[in-house]
Amino acid sequence: MQQALDLLATLDPDWAGVEVGQHGTLACLSGVERRGVTGVASLGVRPTVKQGARPLLETFVFDFDEAIYGRRIAIEFLHKLRDEERYDDLDALTRQIRVDVEHARDYFATVK
Repeated sequence: MQQALDLLATLDPDWAGVEVGQHGTLACLSGVERRGVTGVASLGVRPTVKQGARPLLETFVFDFDEAIYGRRIAIEFLHKLRDEERYDDLDALTRQIRVDVEHARDYFATVK
């Protein structure tokens, strides 16, 4: 379980303006330290991890290795990759996260 969760930085966003229909996995641009960096975000209730959980935004920022916990960052959703899904186990979830990262990187390779 921890391996899958370590892939993502979890944020507790202000939900004003975020609609339930937006839940899913998205390619995103993160504003970190006045830089725009690409990544992948999961917006939803994490049905594989916990039933009945409140919505969270989890973001994996590509090629970024700095301690930013406790800092404000901006997340801009650019392209929806897929809807939120429940997986049979955490190994299946971890495999899908890797696929999501690949798809988001492919998306960014095609846009300027």
